[in-house]
Amino acid sequence: MVISNDQVRYMQLFRSLMGVTVLDVVNDEEENRLIFVVGEGELGRAVGRGGRKLRAMKNLLWKDLRKDIEVVEYSSDPAQFICNLLSPARVVSVSISDGREGRVALVKVPEEDVSVAIGRNGRRIKRARRLAKRWFDIDNVKI
Repeated sequence: MVISNDQVRYMQLFRSLMGVTVLDVVNDEEENRLIFVVGEGELGRAVGRGGRKLRAMKNLLWKDLRKDIEVVEYSSDPAQFICNLLSPARVVSVSISDGREGRVALVKVPEEDVSVAIGRNGRRIKRARRLAKRWFDIDNVKI
């Protein structure tokens, strides 16, 4: 995984303003967003009470970069990491298998949460696929 100078600056800014461990940041040009990956157990601190800290960070970066901000919590367990990536969808199970298509994570969610797991215009599932590949070499995430 290669991190650019811009990514390092974004991570330092986020860490200093939010007081959390930042493991990664992905600049998603297609969706015009920065996706920050924070340490295990640090999502609450990054978001703040009622989302206050995250809103302040979004406002700050929006003025300068015109990018949205998303924050996900890392987990060393690939299945849990995928659950975190698809939050707030309620994930019933994640099974990861190797096959012809490479490593694939099959995710089961309740029927009423399928659209939540996919996200508006597929934003959430794209995020899950991109970060699962980046962190755990999982080639695809299927709902």
